[in-house]
Amino acid sequence: MNQLYLYNPDVNHWDSYNLDPDISDEVIDLHFRAERVGQSWKRYTLKALTNDVGKTPDFPGLCNYGQIPIVSPLAWQVLKPIIGESVEALPIDSPVGELFVLNVLELVDCLDEDRSELTRNHVSNRVNRVYKHAFKHDLIRDKHIFKTPLKSGADLFVDEVFRETVAANGLQGLKFVPLELLEEVE
Repeated sequence: MNQLYLYNPDVNHWDSYNLDPDISDEVIDLHFRAERVGQSWKRYTLKALTNDVGKTPDFPGLCNYGQIPIVSPLAWQVLKPIIGESVEALPIDSPVGELFVLNVLELVDCLDEDRSELTRNHVSNRVNRVYKHAFKHDLIRDKHIFKTPLKSGADLFVDEVFRETVAANGLQGLKFVPLELLEEVE
């Protein structure tokens, strides 16, 4: 199985953005759905940088919601051949020019919750945090970017092909910490 990583913008070393409260729900809701919205998408504007690091990344963070991927035009150009069928690139304005919000369309119920080491919300029974992941690998084979449903933690994952493409093209702004994966059962 390909190594997997949580999508994780490095907001401590690179600039990030805020959303205007009037539009934040519309953008954040993208993470919980898996449907195209391009026809009705309004071109929103990201607010000023939330941290003044002074370094513009290819993958800026979104304050309080790093699981919404925002990418530079260069990052989208580089990644489109490997993830273009799995995402919808939605233009968004920023203080540094045009960026893209990636609406990830791959919503996959692939977390083997019985085998994973995790904690749950005692009221909703949703997954709060996963310490060691066990996946249903047949459901994510050849997926370079995907997200899990809300009940399973609503996390966004990328694989080794994604990481290698980012590294090979000198794209900056993401941290790649390998997930601790439990062995696949035969």
